[in-house]
Amino acid sequence: MINLHSLNNSLNSIDWDFSNLSNEGLNSLHWYPATFISAIPGSLIPLLSEENDTVLDTFCGTSVTGYEAIRLGRKYIGIDNNPIAILISRGKLIFPEKSAVLNTFESLFNNPYNTRIIKGEHPNELILKKWYHPDTYNELNSILSIISKIDSPIIRIPSLSVFSSILKKTSSQSKHWGWVCDNVIPKTDEIVYKNAIDIFNKTLITYCDSVEDTLKDIGHRNVDNRRKELRGRSHLKCADTNEALKKLNSNSIDLIVTSPPYYGVADYVKAQRLSFLWFDKSITEVEGCSFSDFEGLRKKETGARSKRYNQRSFTDFINYMKRYIDLCQDKLKKGKYLVLIIGDSSSRNHTVDFIDEYATSNGFTKEYEFIRQIRESKRRLMAKVLNEQIKVYVKK
Repeated sequence: MINLHSLNNSLNSIDWDFSNLSNEGLNSLHWYPATFISAIPGSLIPLLSEENDTVLDTFCGTSVTGYEAIRLGRKYIGIDNNPIAILISRGKLIFPEKSAVLNTFESLFNNPYNTRIIKGEHPNELILKKWYHPDTYNELNSILSIISKIDSPIIRIPSLSVFSSILKKTSSQSKHWGWVCDNVIPKTDEIVYKNAIDIFNKTLITYCDSVEDTLKDIGHRNVDNRRKELRGRSHLKCADTNEALKKLNSNSIDLIVTSPPYYGVADYVKAQRLSFLWFDKSITEVEGCSFSDFEGLRKKETGARSKRYNQRSFTDFINYMKRYIDLCQDKLKKGKYLVLIIGDSSSRNHTVDFIDEYATSNGFTKEYEFIRQIRESKRRLMAKVLNEQIKVYVKK
């Protein structure tokens, strides 16, 4: 049983701004909108749960919470309706053997340029060639062709995740991710060659080294770090959050740590536009995650920036979050914790107070809250969100 006085002292002793820290290793390989720093769940999980408890992230994104949960000896469930987020999460939590991954691409990396390029068509070739130099396009298509033929999901999934992570870097759009999100195609005179094979090679090695570093860290914590054991401790669901929550057993979750969408701030699906363009093939579907319905996923996205001028979107978002709070109350065990990392943009309708009031009126007691500042470098991609709040609720 967690001592509340001791808990509050511990929570208050933490500098939640983490101004001198940034995500590293597996948590830094793939860009994704509004990803929080790993030190937040890394500080909360050991204080609010026990080893082998089940930690749930209901809007998991790239599973920063999941990575920390596994690293700290917990079990993990992650839910997100964006298949790219689930792909990144699976790549992060699958822990393949370094030699098995690198050997798969040995012929690509070791052969001369003119013998390692596989000529082939892609269904989105005309669009993709507007984003990439023709030679870069051919190299990326060759890499994807090799990945699509990999039988083992333990190799194929992280390879796809690494491939996805380099698509912005290898494109000719040199401006920040918002330009990709808004479909700003490079001008003809901006198209430049990027060596996709070398970039993929270096990123794949960095990924494999980060896996090995994670395994060592887990082992130093006296947690079983066998790869198969770790893979069995995480479960990821590509689905609408509320629909997936309905299917979980009542009173089955020990801790929820999550960051719901900040209303009108980010477009999580559109931000991964390049990945959806490349993965629009049935052969690149990953364990039930389909990448072929970009527009459908975009329209279903809760609280998306693209819906900020829709008169109903704010009401729809608040109603969605009310249903969400009710479901969390049902799935959490009594006396266990729900942690929300939430924020509002100064240029959008505010939601934090609505969510807070509903939670405290419907089965939760607020035990702790803290306002953390957001770095100025991140604000330009977060629609004037100056700070975010960490709210810790306990189920009555």
